[in-house]
Order: sequence, then C-alpha cells, then structure tokens
Amino acid sequence: RGLKGVWGPYNGAPFLGRSFVEGGQSSTGSVLAWTRRELLSTRPSSTAAASVPSYESLNEEAAQISLGCDGLLSLATFQGARTPVTDSRLRGVLLGLTLSHSRAHVWRAVLEGVCFGTKAAVDALRAATLSQGEDQVESIAMAGGATRSELWLQMHADVTGLAVSVGEVDNAPLLGSAILAAVGAGCFLGGADSHLQQVEAAIACMVHPARRLDPCRDNTVQYDRVYAIYSRVTAAVQSI
Repeated sequence: RGLKGVWGPYNGAPFLGRSFVEGGQSSTGSVLAWTRRELLSTRPSSTAAASVPSYESLNEEAAQISLGCDGLLSLATFQGARTPVTDSRLRGVLLGLTLSHSRAHVWRAVLEGVCFGTKAAVDALRAATLSQGEDQVESIAMAGGATRSELWLQMHADVTGLAVSVGEVDNAPLLGSAILAAVGAGCFLGGADSHLQQVEAAIACMVHPARRLDPCRDNTVQYDRVYAIYSRVTAAVQSI
C-alpha cells in the first residue's frame, strides 16, 4: 500500500529485510544553473563579452542578504513537483519582487526555495514513517554539487531544523557503485552470512562522514514563519 505524499514503501528493496520510501524535487541544481545563466548574467554585445557570475561570488553576495530575502519568495517547481504533491504542471514562482531587490536577493531566494522544497519532502517522509510507527529522521546526508556551498548546506540545516552531514566522497552514486562492486568482487565475505551483511560491512568500511552542520535554532524559528507563507503560496498556485 502506497503512503501519502511519498513514493513507496518498496519492501525488500534494496535488499531482503529492508524497505525504503523516497521523495524528491524535480528542480534543484538546474534551477540555480538557469537563474545564474538566464537572469543574472549579462549578454554579449558588440563591445563586451558575456559575463557569467561565479557561484562563489553569488553565494558571497547572498550571504549578506537577510534571511527571508526581504519578502522575496521562490518556488523551485520550474519542472513540476514530486513530493509531497506530484504535479508535472506546476511552474516556478518568484513572488514579492520590488525595485529594492538586487540580484543577491534573487539568488538567495532561489537557494531558500530549494531548501523549502527539501523541508516539504522531509516532512512528508517523516509523516509517512510515523504512520508506520517509526520516526528516525535525525539528520540529512548531503551529496553532489550542494556540498560545495557552505551557505546552502547551512540553509538546509536551518530550514529543516536537522543536522546536515557531508561525507568524504561527495559523489554518492559513484561511491555506491564502488561499494556494490567491492561486494560483488568478494572483498567482504569474511564473517558475513548474507549479502546484506556484506553490503553493510562495505558501507562501514567505505562511507565516512567528513563534517556536520547543525541548525541555528534562531534561524529555524524565523524560517518556520517564511515556510508557512511558502506552503500557502504553493497551495494557491496549484489551481492556476
């Protein structure tokens, strides 16, 4: 039986004796790339080449903007939504733009919008696991391009109210493939009675946390207020 607002559960996956549920967003890094390229870059002209700001410079500017972007809100549903609402027709939103907003406000709003989407997915996963008598969401493991931005990592921690951990290897699919390859090659046969135990032994050997970012509780309280607005806006645009 499917659980409301998430995908799954998938019983016996990825191994017998285990099950998992999943959720996600349709646009995260792609929204940042689009915003940087299409909104925050200058076009080439007869006298000047195109100018594309670096992610580092944009993050530095965004770090100077107050939490909540002075009323500017972004919905990162530029390619529809997956969790907790699945709707391919939803579109992205920048709400509350004024002439006082700068490109740093826009960049930070998009960063925060993705974080709000993460919180929506985490809340749905929490509700689903609670309905099954479990609630073990204690931290978020981050991988991929997001790990290159301390600002964005801290935003995820502050918005969700959960600690964010980053591993020594930020390419999770590559690491997972290496783990399964090592198990398949018989590197973890010793003392393991089952395939699952071999995989768990490989994970213990090959997956190592590098750093952890804890949420700032004052920021979480402020973000909760912004997230309430985000939730209302998300519901309001679903019928448009």
